[in-house]
Formats: sequence, structure tokens, C-alpha cells
Amino acid sequence: DVDASSYPILAAFIDALMPRLVHCCYRKNHHSIIGGVVALDSMYKCLPAVIMKKQLASVIPALIRAIQSLPVHAVSQTKEATEVFLRIIERCVPASATLRGEESSVEAGVAVLVEELCSVSGACSSRAAVEQALAGISKRTSTPMRELLQLKDEMMAALVERPLQSRHVLSQIQMVKFMTFCLSASPPLIKLENNYLVVIQD
Repeated sequence: DVDASSYPILAAFIDALMPRLVHCCYRKNHHSIIGGVVALDSMYKCLPAVIMKKQLASVIPALIRAIQSLPVHAVSQTKEATEVFLRIIERCVPASATLRGEESSVEAGVAVLVEELCSVSGACSSRAAVEQALAGISKRTSTPMRELLQLKDEMMAALVERPLQSRHVLSQIQMVKFMTFCLSASPPLIKLENNYLVVIQD
């Protein structure tokens, strides 16, 4: 099978270049941010997916940060960053992808998406893109959302044990959106009982 070892020089070049492109997405200047986004898009369009997959664990957080950091007035750039984010994930996690296990080259990237979905402390601007990415992976790979997310009972309990009204308003919004996503899944990822019901009533 073709793998990264088939392109040793190219793989080494990518390993050296990618941290620089990723770093651009964390800059404060929005021209630097969108420059990093466009460069990453070009890399993933032109280079073998078998090499680029292993970069997902660093590229996904960088693109999420880019979406979050672009100013409110940069509507077209935010849309472009979101499209690049979804396009890269779609190319690296096709229908034939193995999502977990020793044979998976995308497990770390999927884990980043799940972690971001469950975060109620981040910015709201990237949540829709993360939800869309996970829904796309679930549909393409015919993996039930429950199996894809593998939400731990302890983690879910920790999320809902704190009263909603005691959270910062942005955290409240994130929590409500997370609950909405879980309830809109088919079948729902949570049951309307105990602490979950309390959060919804709040």
C-alpha cells in the first residue's frame, strides 16, 4: 500500500513546513490568519492525502482557531475558512476511513473534533462548523453519531452537574447548543431525565 514512506523527501518537507502554516492561523492579524488558511487549503488540495492525514491533529485546531479569531466584519474570510475546514476533513476522512484503532490515520483528528464539540468554554463561532464536520463524517462512514462521539458518562455528568445559570453567558449558550446537538441526533445522545432535564428547564 502507498503510505508516507513512499514519499520520504516530500513527507520531510511537509513536516518542516506545516508548523509554520499552522502558526499563521494563531496570529492576531487577520491577513496572516487567512494567509495560513489559504496555504493549508492549497497543501491539502495538491498533496497526497496519505501524507496529509497525519497532520490533522494540528491542522484542525488551527483552523478552528482561525474561524474563531477572524473579526466579525470579515464575513467572507470566515466563510472561506469554514469551507476550507470542512473540505480538508472531507478529503482526509472519506467513506473508507477507519476512524479508530491501530489502522486509523485520522483518529487524533476526530478526537479533536469531539473535544471541541464538548467544550463549553470556547467561542461560539466555530461550533456550527464542528457539528457539520462530525455530521459529515458520520454520514460518509455510516458510523452512528453515538459510536463516533463515544461520550463518556463521567464527562457528560461533569458538564451538567453545574447549574446553567451559574455559568458565564457564553458558556450557557455553548451548553444549550451542545444539548440541542445531542437531542437532535437520531437516536438522541442523551435522555431527558435527571440533571439533563434540570439544564433544559433552566
